[in-house]
Amino acid sequence: MDGVVTGDKAEEYIQRACRETDYISKLVEQLLLLAQADAGQLAIHPQLVCAVAIAQECIYRMQPSATQGGLELLLSANSKITNVYVDPELTGQVIINLIDNAIKYAPNSQTIHLHILSPIVIDGFEYIPVQVQDQGPGMTEDVIQRVTERFYRHNHARPRGD
Repeated sequence: MDGVVTGDKAEEYIQRACRETDYISKLVEQLLLLAQADAGQLAIHPQLVCAVAIAQECIYRMQPSATQGGLELLLSANSKITNVYVDPELTGQVIINLIDNAIKYAPNSQTIHLHILSPIVIDGFEYIPVQVQDQGPGMTEDVIQRVTERFYRHNHARPRGD
């Protein structure tokens, strides 16, 4: 911006700076959510929304990252899907995190599928399962046992391109 670099190189640097700024902004937002949850102050605003609409928005938001990684994002939904009573922002964040992980850690994939499955009932409550499927190596049983631990990362996990 100060004119030291001009032309295509300046545009490239500005785009890189914008991507890095977006990345840091997302990290700060996630840390804020985590801090609010830890303090018991996370505001949850459930409402009746379409599960497929949340999934479509997530696909739309993650499409640039997928395209940059040479991936295609596909959405499939069971026709029996109904509206769900959830916080659409928080639910969307969970789905985006799953898609983001698939983009980063599934180096052999060409396509990432987001499936909205048929509703299931557990203990009298209806749930709509969400599945993110890629062609990555998968996780071993010991990793699956620990994957929900805060900040856990398997030591063999390598983001795409590393």
